[in-house]
Amino acid sequence: MSLLTLLLNVPVGNAQNQKAGLSLAPKSVNVAQGEVARWAGNCLRCSFEKRAWSDVNVTCYYPVDMAMTPGSYTISRRTTGGKLETATLQVSTKACIQKDLKNFPKKGYINVSAKNQARAVKEAAIVNPILSYKATVRPAVFDLPVGKPANPLPKGEGNFGACRTFDGQPRDRHTGQDYPVGMCESALSIGNGRVLLVANHFYSGNSVL
Repeated sequence: MSLLTLLLNVPVGNAQNQKAGLSLAPKSVNVAQGEVARWAGNCLRCSFEKRAWSDVNVTCYYPVDMAMTPGSYTISRRTTGGKLETATLQVSTKACIQKDLKNFPKKGYINVSAKNQARAVKEAAIVNPILSYKATVRPAVFDLPVGKPANPLPKGEGNFGACRTFDGQPRDRHTGQDYPVGMCESALSIGNGRVLLVANHFYSGNSVL
């Protein structure tokens, strides 16, 4: 079973004090692909590129997608006092852990038949609109701290961001974190939400969205 985990990086660094009469040095934080930057305290509204959202307990969180191009980006926040502040987000490449699964028993996932390719396309047509859904009637609420996806939560397999091959054939990078949860054990929601789909999919197996 593959469950998603949230990785938090260090807070955006405080500006260093300069001599009297000089401006403060710009704030900056370094994060890798797949991590989240945190700008703690005194936040009212957060923004990153063309997106804006409310604070979580007066703290701004800036998620960085695994597919985001490494480089320098500008993030901003509106403080509780109404001041607009900006900082630099330095995105670095997530180190790739190479994993080759040899003698993979499910050969149907290595040499995918035309039937299963068609099945995957149909499933993607259902899943993609859910993943890109934007709530308009009642916006989603994100609360911290997040809960554990299983109880008890076993040790993760440490394969977040792994670059995998199946019997030498390259496959997509692994963008989740696997936990060895047993049969008939519950997968738990890490926060408030609504279940939109429960299904068995060709690539991802049993899925809950």
